[in-house]
Amino acid sequence: MFFIISFPIAFTLDATINIILLIPTFLMICYYLFINMEEVLNFCIDLYSKIIKLAILIIATPFAVLLIFLFITMLTKTVEEKAYEELGFDKGVRASESEINKAFRSRALKCHPDKNPNDPNAASKFKKIKSAHELLTNS
Repeated sequence: MFFIISFPIAFTLDATINIILLIPTFLMICYYLFINMEEVLNFCIDLYSKIIKLAILIIATPFAVLLIFLFITMLTKTVEEKAYEELGFDKGVRASESEINKAFRSRALKCHPDKNPNDPNAASKFKKIKSAHELLTNS
């Protein structure tokens, strides 16, 4: 994977270095051909700034993708941890599917709206438990 990320960067940086090395030669040719040097210098400055922006973009893109991946991974772990807590497991506990089903059944019986007709929050509690069960069992 490192090769896949580093190859385009190395290739682009080599091309960038080659372009940067060619610019002084380009300036010398323009000088000998008596072309307006102010326009040539402005062109070169613009070209340098574009090359630098491109190099920064190419180098930063893989790191940005990596950060997004890490953020999504952390977010997913947090959602899983909340699902385990909804089913009554302690923090950091990982359970088998049969343990998850057993915990779901016991919590569902306690929080089911039909078993608790006087509790207005029973339906929302049951929905949370059901969604936690579905998340952890992939069903």
